[in-house]
Order: sequence, then C-alpha cells, then structure tokens
Amino acid sequence: MSESEQLSQSNTPFYLCTGFHRSGTSLVAQSLARGGVNMGGELMGASFSNPLGHVEDMPAVRMHDQLLALNNSDWRFYDQRPLIKPVWAVNYIRRYLSDKHPGGALAGVKDPRALFYLNDWLEAGQGSLRFILLYRHWATAAQSLLNRASRHLVNGRADVATNKVNFSFWQQPQLAFAMWQASNQRLLNFYQRYPQHCLLIAQEGFVANNHQATQVAGKIGLPHICLKADTFKPGLMTDSVSPSVLAILAQGQQQSLDSLWQALQQQADVPAPQAPDIAPPKVFAGAQMLGIECKGGPGQPEADKSPAPQYNLAGLSWHEALGVIAGVPEGLVSEVPFLQIFRRPYDQSTEDYFQSLAKLAHGAGYLHLTRLSKFRAMYASAGHWQTERWQLFTEDDCGWHNKPDHNLQKANPFSLHPRTEFTRQLQFEHLLQTEWSLLSQGLKRLKRPALHQALTELLLFRSVDAASGLTALAQLAGQQDENELAECFRIKALRREYSVDTLVGLGDFYLGIGQHQAAHQALTEALALAPDMPVIKARMAASYLQLSQPDKAESLLLEAEKLTPNQPVVKRSRARFNQFMAQQNAADQPSEQAGQSEYQPPLQPYEEILALSRDNPALGQALDLHNRRIAFVLRNNRQWLRKAMVSLTPTAAESLAEKIDQQWCRIWPAEVVDFVLGQPVGWRGKKNVSSGDSCVGAGLALMVMITEAEAGKALLGLISHLVPAARLVVFVSEQCQQPVRDYCEAAQLKPAEIKVTDAGAPEQAEIEVPQDSLLAEAHWLGLLNTGWWHKQTDKRAQEASAEPEWLLQQWYNLLCPQLTGYLDNNHSAAKQLIVPPLYPLHQAEDAAVSAQLPAEQLPTSMCWVNNPEAGASLSPDKLMAHGYQLAFSHQLLSEPAADSAE
Repeated sequence: MSESEQLSQSNTPFYLCTGFHRSGTSLVAQSLARGGVNMGGELMGASFSNPLGHVEDMPAVRMHDQLLALNNSDWRFYDQRPLIKPVWAVNYIRRYLSDKHPGGALAGVKDPRALFYLNDWLEAGQGSLRFILLYRHWATAAQSLLNRASRHLVNGRADVATNKVNFSFWQQPQLAFAMWQASNQRLLNFYQRYPQHCLLIAQEGFVANNHQATQVAGKIGLPHICLKADTFKPGLMTDSVSPSVLAILAQGQQQSLDSLWQALQQQADVPAPQAPDIAPPKVFAGAQMLGIECKGGPGQPEADKSPAPQYNLAGLSWHEALGVIAGVPEGLVSEVPFLQIFRRPYDQSTEDYFQSLAKLAHGAGYLHLTRLSKFRAMYASAGHWQTERWQLFTEDDCGWHNKPDHNLQKANPFSLHPRTEFTRQLQFEHLLQTEWSLLSQGLKRLKRPALHQALTELLLFRSVDAASGLTALAQLAGQQDENELAECFRIKALRREYSVDTLVGLGDFYLGIGQHQAAHQALTEALALAPDMPVIKARMAASYLQLSQPDKAESLLLEAEKLTPNQPVVKRSRARFNQFMAQQNAADQPSEQAGQSEYQPPLQPYEEILALSRDNPALGQALDLHNRRIAFVLRNNRQWLRKAMVSLTPTAAESLAEKIDQQWCRIWPAEVVDFVLGQPVGWRGKKNVSSGDSCVGAGLALMVMITEAEAGKALLGLISHLVPAARLVVFVSEQCQQPVRDYCEAAQLKPAEIKVTDAGAPEQAEIEVPQDSLLAEAHWLGLLNTGWWHKQTDKRAQEASAEPEWLLQQWYNLLCPQLTGYLDNNHSAAKQLIVPPLYPLHQAEDAAVSAQLPAEQLPTSMCWVNNPEAGASLSPDKLMAHGYQLAFSHQLLSEPAADSAE
C-alpha cells in the first residue's frame, strides 16, 4: 500500500505543526491548543523571546535534538552536509505517537526541528498524520533570529565569543538565511508531494487574513476554531526589515531567497498578503563609532559546507550508536563513527555489540576495524587476556593458537586476509616481503595517511611471528595516534608471547587511551606473573585511581615504595596519587567567593529567571531587566563590543553593533548608551527610551551637579527614566549650562531649578539643604554628580572614576528600582546616609576596603539622606556627627518590583 493510500484510511488524524524558527509555529500551536488539540503533556513554557509560550512537547524536542546531535549539529542545521538518520528513528517516532495518540481525541505536536524528519514522521504515523506547515518571509524571519540571538548575548558579562551558538550568526553572516532556505525548501518539497494532507500557511497570512486559515482548516479534518488567532499581539511581529540585516547577505543570495519565497506563495493555502518593506542595504556606523578595524575581510565568508556526514555518538546507548552507523547510506560511511564507538569503555557486557560492530565495519570496507571489533569481542567473551583460552571465532579450529597466521580460519581475526578477496590495489605491496630491519626503517620515514595505509596492509597481509616485532609496530602506530592499529598489534603480540612485558605494554596502552577496565585486567594478570615487581604495583595503583578506588591504590603504592622508593615509575605514581587526593579534598570544600555576593548585585542564571517568569511573569520580567542592567554596568561595554566585532567581516560587525545597540536601548535611555560608548548624546536623532511608571520617585528629591555636558545628559536621562516623579534641582557649570538646558527642553525634562555656578559645581562640604525649598520636604534627598568633588587618597579610585561604567554603577546603585523601592517603604525618623560602593562593583576586595574608610574619605558626593533638615550641611562627617548611620546601597536592595520591567 502506498503512503497516500495509508493516509487516506486514517480516521483520527494526529497533527504535526512545524516550520522554520520564528515563523509563527508557536502562534499556530497556541491556537490549536485553545481549540481543543492536546499538544502534549510536558510543554516547553514561555521565554522572553516567546512570551506567549513555545507549546513544544519536550519528549519530541529531545528526540529531534538527539537526532541532530548525533550528526554533530543542532537546531541550526541547514543541509550543509548529509543528514544521517539512524535505523531506529522511525521506531522512536512511532513509540512517541503510540504514547501520545492512542486514538479518539484531537492531538498534535509542534516542533520546528521536525522539518528535517517529515518523511520519518509520515512513515511512523502509518497514515494517521496531517501536517500544518508554516513559513515566513526570509528577511523578517532572519531578522527575528538575529534579534533573539543578540538578546542572549547581552544577558551576561562573559565575552561574546563564549556564547558560541548565538554569536555564530555573525561569525557566519549568511547562516540565518541558509537555515531559512534549507528548511523552507524541505517544507515546500514535502507539501508538493502530499498537498492533500497538508496546510501551507504564511505567518503573515495567518495574522492578516485569519478567516482564510479557519476556512481551509477542514482540508485536513481540523475544526475551524483550532486556527483562530485570538491572542495574537501585533507588537510581537514586524513587517519592516533593518537595512543592516540585508547588508550581510552574500552576493546573489537574495535572488534565490526571493525565488523560494515566491514558490511558497504560489503553493500556499494561506499566502502572505504582501512581502515586507525591504529598504536598500545600509550599514550601522558601529565600527566607525568604536574606532574598530574589522579583520574579517571585505567579503562574506562561505557557508560551512562539508560533503561528509559528521557524527557525535556521545550520550547514545550501544543500540542507538550502532543504529546510526547502520543508517548511513552506502558510500558515505567514514571511520569517524567507528572510532567514536571504540572510545567507549568495554567489558564482558559488550561482546554482542562488538560482534555487530564487526559486521558493520566489514560492510563498510574497514577491515582493520573489523579485526579490532572481533578482538574486543573475544576479550569481552573470555574476560581475560590469555588468548590461547579464547573460544569466540575459534570453536572449530583446534590448536589454532599454535598455527601460523596464514593457516587460521578466515573468521578468526588473528588470520591473514585472503588476497583474492581484496579488490583494491595494494599501495605498499613491496613491504610485505621486505626484510624486517629495512621494513622498520621504511615505516619510520612515513607520515599519516601513508603510514596508516602501510600499517593496515601489514596487519591484513603479513605474518609477523615475533612479539617484539609486533610490539615495535604497535609503538610506531601509537606515536602517530593510530591507536586502533596499535591495539591490534599489541593483542597479536600477546598471542605470540603471554608475558609480563606484553601485558604491561597492553595495560599502559589502555591507560593512555582511557580504557581503564581493560588496562586493569591486563595489569592484574601481569602482577599475577610477577607479584613482587614494584613497577607493576605502581601501575596497578594508578589503575585503581582511575577506577576511583584510592584505598586499594594507596595500599599497592605503599608496597611498591617499601621495595624501591626511588624508582621513577613509583615516584610518578605517588605524585599522581597525591594530586588525586588533593583534588578530592578541594572538591569537598565549600567554595569561597571573597564576599562577592555582599558587595555586588547578583547575576542570576538566565534559566532560573526564566523558570520564575513562568509562575510570575511580571516578577520574572523585572528580574530579567535587572539582570541585563547589572551585566551592563559590571563590564566595559565599549571594549566588550569591540572585542566581538574585530574578528568579523565589516558588514557582520556593523550588524552586530546595531543589534547590540538596540538591546541596550531597550534597557537604558539612549543617552546612557551613548555616554558609555563615548558618543555624542542624541546622535540617533531621537530619544530611544521607555519610561516606566510616571509616579516613581514621587517621595524623593534630587540635587544633581553637572560639570561635564555629555555625562550630565546621560545622568538626567537616567533620572527621567527611573525616577521621573522625583523633584529635581540641577547645579551646572557655566560651560555646560546651554547644552544641559537644550537637552532638558528636547527631552521635556523640567527640573524645579537649574542653578549656574561660575566655579562649577560646589564642593559637597559647601552644600546645604535650601531654606524654604520643596527639597527639604522630601523623605529622601539624593545627591548625584558627574565627577569627584572631594580629595581622593587612592589612585585606583581616580582611575576608576574615568570609566563611564564606573559613574553608571554609582548612579544606578542609587537610582535602581530595588533601592528606590526600599526608600519608598522606609520613611522612618531613623537617620540614614546611603552611599554607593567606592570602587567598581566587580572589584569585591575594593568594596570591602570602602566599608572601612573614615567618613571624610567616602564617596558621599553621591548619596541619599533621609529626612533632611533645611539649612543642614551635606558634609559626610557633619551628617554622621549629627547621628546619621552610614549604609551602602548594595546592602539595602529590595526584590525587583514587578512594575520595573521594561
């Protein structure tokens, strides 16, 4: 029965919703769930880039991730190489479907990764599946990916390059577009093959013409209510594209993208009403702004196209790993997956697996790996290294252990391979007859890959009778990292001579490649032959350490030291033992972080904040905003961005700068970002700021002293952003007066008073709370400035003050919602003087020093004072003399308020 006939007999469809990332699959999945479709029992929750929820069933996501991971890839796969599908893939999907869809009720699953496994889902469903395929215009989909990636980049303080997944979209500037093209080409091909069982819907059409989607729902037996877009938020989708996104396109790439988009439009059940507004490519002035010379070259790097499959079998069971190799099409199998399997620990439980691996290796033409698989199966079957007692593959060959290699049965891996069955031309046939001394000299002159081929031919076609000769070949192979050939030669040497030397040599080899169980058995048998040899006891001690048995290791080591304490092997074993125990003791000790949590706001892990946001979205968003702000103030942002941009192509660097700048301007007023980057405030031509609650700061008053215009604009912008209702008096120097007034007018900021002083802002000791002033009525009076106003005794503090981030740290410490929330809730008569830390917060030891400085040396030119009295001096020593208690701002932070979210 054909696949179409199977599908036509289905009475209870199961719905698979898929499409390229950022193309509306979550939106449609939400509609399906609201319409009564069971989308899974372990759904992935919302995230800050997808606030309405992903609606992805985690068992399906994990299955697809596993399938991609074994190809040494992830969700960024774009058909850059053949996609290997293990033989068990369909069975895994079928098992998922049987658990999820026993029949009857509407059920479905959504995952963009399923695009690369549509045929496997079709086969597993046996006619019960229907497909909802989503697409979005390539430009807006790519832009959305870049937006999400840049948001992740600004979450922490680490270098951009350490975030490999998200940074890759600028290291390979065409990656997002290549992903879109590969995914949507597969989507289109599948739809064209099975149009009667699929819906092809443009995200733009689903939103703009939702009635069309509900009308075509019946095509696949879906109730129309399941495709009704009730909760769509227009602000989550854009129909315009930044010119810098288009600038990173490779030459000629747009034509193929447009062609595929048009093909999708022509086939779609619900097409997009129109293409987005695509402006001519234009670059953001980020590199020029930061004085960066990009080193990536003027062109666009090519996509990482590799014709050979790639593998990553880590984490797979034996059955799964063997199933991967079995699923590789003929002619595409390389040695790589076999070598990965040989690195797995093996023991008596792996006999059957190695027999299966031998068949796969033989079928792929890797005869040396066939032999190694059989050698390991023989050892696993016997459980010891006495080869004359091995029975697997030798049952019908009496006395085989004493026969020459060429007289052994073909199934025995110690035999020579029949020349008549070897169809390829030998490259080193002359070595098969060469005298041993000349052979050794000739081999030493070879390098990989020639040495690999020569040693393989010797293993298969030349009989070497002396154990010493086989050991020499093993050593030569090991020196060139030909470990599989080295292992074969060592096992063959053991057949020729079961001795302390061959067993110790095999044990040392296995210790070197991490096969500790096999090494331990070889050394155990060597010790049985020579129970009083200290070097074997020392090696056994090292083996016990690898098996996490330090008590047995120390016992053997003490015996070895008693016999020959100065023997080099014994001394090395003692050094390893001491190092192991030191590491164990260190792991048991609680980590000490020198007061960091006391002196700086914590950076909470993103996943923890995300989990919290699913239960309390408002609080989660507030914590996320606070986290990104703290990351910003704790790093040198200009240097951080420059370091990321310098290795990129010019257009990619400009794109990254624009996206990072957009992310920063979502959490700070644009004036602050400009100031930190050393740019003239307002160069964008508009004020990019999202002010919060206009009532925040109503019980607060601020005196601001400005002697540097750009810093002053940034500080005023921050005040209007974080405490817009605070009463404000500005002291400004003569040269800054006009720029500050112009800024206040443009920003619609209305201080209660702007005071001009010819000598600049006054010293703090000269400042008094004005008589008959509204400032005196405030519960809390804040004092902020753009520089130092008192004598400093520490040179490091002066250097730190020159960094824009340092000033921002001080400002934010006093204006952050966490502290202003504390101030709003503490109007008591207790006298408090609250100051920020003296040094940058990432220097915890300096913050500890500042806590012990005398009052006259503290940076109290920036502070909060509660219940100030008219005419009172704001000199710190006078305040403290009048009973004010000193406190540091970072010690008083409250939990972020939900309304502090951006």
